[in-house]
Amino acid sequence: MRVSSKKRKPLFTKINGQYYAKVNCPDCGREHPVSHKNYYRMKSFRCIKCSQVYSAKKHRDPNRTYHRGGYIQYYRPENPMANARGLIDEHRLVMAKTLGRSLKSSEHVHHIDGDKTNNNSKNLLILSKSEHHRLHGTIQEKEKRYATA
Repeated sequence: MRVSSKKRKPLFTKINGQYYAKVNCPDCGREHPVSHKNYYRMKSFRCIKCSQVYSAKKHRDPNRTYHRGGYIQYYRPENPMANARGLIDEHRLVMAKTLGRSLKSSEHVHHIDGDKTNNNSKNLLILSKSEHHRLHGTIQEKEKRYATA
């Protein structure tokens, strides 16, 4: 990257009415333009191709999926708590690890804050099926009362 001698700022060139600095990608070494607006915001100057590869590697776990109900699931066919497709809910894995045993099918895991993706062990509570339904019934009744009031 070229830098001016006086102010130690990059030299910008005008392309199609916008100013761009030429920077090198740290992964592949290719030179690519970065707009002056993005230049000062960016932490890394990866090119588009390398940033897509980096993002996919950083955030992707091939065994992790999202259930359409909002729960995070893992593919663990060897786990006794897995369903017929080999998937197990992350909140059940977390509670099993916390307790040091597998959960029974009669044990339900409740998210205290209601966020299905918050699988912190402090946010999870084990209940029986009837207790879980009773708890959700009281929560829904309170929500209805506050909505009509």
